[in-house]
Amino acid sequence: MNKHVPSISVCMVTYNASPFLRECLDSILSQTFSDYELLIVDDGSTDDTVDIIRSYPDRRIRLIRHRHDYIASLNLLYNNALGKYIARMDADDIMVSDRLQAQYEYMEAHPETDILGGHMHCFNAGEYDCILPAGTDITMPQMLEQCYVAQSHVFHPQVKLGVAPPVLP
Repeated sequence: MNKHVPSISVCMVTYNASPFLRECLDSILSQTFSDYELLIVDDGSTDDTVDIIRSYPDRRIRLIRHRHDYIASLNLLYNNALGKYIARMDADDIMVSDRLQAQYEYMEAHPETDILGGHMHCFNAGEYDCILPAGTDITMPQMLEQCYVAQSHVFHPQVKLGVAPPVLP
């Protein structure tokens, strides 16, 4: 039997995320675009994070439990993602309802694009301020310097590092 390969893998690490998790999951599961998997690696939570995730009967959710090691959990996400594209999400964020649709359509229409970001709106920001207003372009050096890639509004084609592409004649 052929397993369906989703267009997008929404990848999220959770760690003691219960105060925010339901709102986060609800925002992902109510997307206008539905051809995705929600891959969650729980990073050793000691609260009821795993119980909350398991309370959602949606077949698109895949949960992997892992010891508390954030970087290893991120790698586990990317190694298990099935989608053509990866959309990063943090457990304390909310996804606007058309994010996946808009980013999927853009990536499909612009195959030369490697990484796609989006605007983010900070709420309860406290010590953090939003850096980029909507419509702002950033350069690759800025992306690396400011660590925009680590933010959950990033969307990119799935690439497995360490595997060389075939050499064409």
